[in-house]
Amino acid sequence: MAYWALAIVARLRPAQKLLVHGADIGAGMAALAVAQHFRAQVYCMCSTQGKKETILDKFPSLKQENIYLERDQVEKMVDLMTDGIVMDVVLDCSPDKGESVTSDLLETNGLLVKLRTSGNSQVFSPLN
Repeated sequence: MAYWALAIVARLRPAQKLLVHGADIGAGMAALAVAQHFRAQVYCMCSTQGKKETILDKFPSLKQENIYLERDQVEKMVDLMTDGIVMDVVLDCSPDKGESVTSDLLETNGLLVKLRTSGNSQVFSPLN
């Protein structure tokens, strides 16, 4: 599913900025591997400090400063927006079906993909 979301739906390209929300679960981890294959600039969110360390162990090329804890989500997202960093693709793998502020970080023509392992996955673009 992660390959489908990033390679087929989002058409991820090298150097594009990608935010993976829910990077510490199965689909999110798979997305990190796919993103590294495509040489994307990866930012991700996970639920705990321990899971952040697991991500760093499995993906040592990820920058520690690009991995955020979900509890700090709003604060970190505001920091990114203030720094002018916007994403080409936001991949939401989190099991929470609620709205997330991560879509506020999308580039004007960016793509939000909500990947759900149960139920329907959804693709949103600024044109929807």
